[in-house]
Amino acid sequence: MKKLTGILVSLVALILIAYYALGFIVESSLKKNISAAPQISMLKVHLDQYQRGWFSSHAILAVTAHIPEHTSTDKNGVATKMPPVDFDLSFPLTINHGPIIFTDSGIRFGIGHITTRPETHYNVLINYFNQILYRYTFPAVAFKSRIGGQDFQFELLGVKALFGTSANLDKLNSDFILYGLSGAASKVVFKLGKVLHYSKLFRTQEGLWLGDSQLSISSINLNIADEKTFSLAGLDFGLNADNHAGVLNFKWDVSLDKLLVEDKAYGPGVLKLTIKNIDPAAMPLVNQQVSNILQKSQDPQLSMMAILYEMPKLLSKGAQLELEEMSFKVPEGKITGHFKIWVPKNNLTDPQLLLQKVLGEGQFKAPMSLVRELMVASITDSITKQAAKTAQAQSTPQQVAAAPVATPAPAPVAADVKTQAQQKADKTLQDMVSKGFLNVEGNDYVFNFKLENQQVTVNGQPFNPDMLP
Repeated sequence: MKKLTGILVSLVALILIAYYALGFIVESSLKKNISAAPQISMLKVHLDQYQRGWFSSHAILAVTAHIPEHTSTDKNGVATKMPPVDFDLSFPLTINHGPIIFTDSGIRFGIGHITTRPETHYNVLINYFNQILYRYTFPAVAFKSRIGGQDFQFELLGVKALFGTSANLDKLNSDFILYGLSGAASKVVFKLGKVLHYSKLFRTQEGLWLGDSQLSISSINLNIADEKTFSLAGLDFGLNADNHAGVLNFKWDVSLDKLLVEDKAYGPGVLKLTIKNIDPAAMPLVNQQVSNILQKSQDPQLSMMAILYEMPKLLSKGAQLELEEMSFKVPEGKITGHFKIWVPKNNLTDPQLLLQKVLGEGQFKAPMSLVRELMVASITDSITKQAAKTAQAQSTPQQVAAAPVATPAPAPVAADVKTQAQQKADKTLQDMVSKGFLNVEGNDYVFNFKLENQQVTVNGQPFNPDMLP
């Protein structure tokens, strides 16, 4: 027994030593191979950042080029001096040591196996479940260039994609990973972090595609002149559609960790929206009418009438639209909201009678300073556009020859426009509060509504058009 144990220990030690020793041989052979390649003065290839490990090593295959300054002459004999051009192209490599090598394509036997990182690979596989799987991997690549004193840089960290279908195309699965992307030119620097997308869908007997889909973006950053102009972190978007107990249900989930725009920080934020209890038999008919409108294959008015005709059946199982949660932090505070609009189960066929059955309630809350800022911006834009239209109309030559040409009105001063907009916004908000359209709670404006028996109630008062500015 001791002899057998000793043999096994010696065998394991021999294998470990072999892996490490073959690592030296692979490195030496690879460097000799690259050095033996024909060298061109303007183009050079070499290994960089070689990091030898026990079972595998990592390196960068670097390609550098230099095109010196030269003069180009066009067909008219005009000479133009062309600036020098330099660029660097690099590919991350993974060098797996032998004698037994495990790769994405299977087991290999040899001294070493060299591949891109991630390993470049594509294939089509039909598995034992009669599913067709399409797989593709694109390696990381970096590109650097210098033209006439201007630097350009681009780097892709690799892509993996998997797409699967059933034999009769009623099931679709996909996975997509972008490991990262960055670029820089002049004073602009852009960087995109890891992007993940996943979906698992199936087609129902009614021809509807249901299932799950998820998109995640880890980060996006944009810097201009060494200043962070835009930054995003932790964006997730999810969609679920299912057919449960004979009704269709849809759910959207959106979340964001952080957003920075022009030195203003936003987030975290979340939004959850659901649509429930939709008749699956009526949904394909509505989809077809919407498709007809988009493709303009028939009269849009006829399509809209057809959609209205299907609405009672579509909503007959107690349809419900609900904003379960909306919360978004802004520099001025937090925006929150929720609402629910639904129709009780019914057997109605008249869209007009259906509208009489609609019920609803909800609340929205936003910082007063933010609401005022948005209203001022909207009024400012309206005043500016109106002044531009007036000036254009007055500057048009009169049709009568004897009539003098009107003198264009002077453009309004920006400070005057802003003052007018602020005064109008303050008066409008005061009126909306005094009439009950908006309530004030601390530093927030609050809007509550309720819909019942065809009557809309706003903040506990029956709604009437006079509440609006």
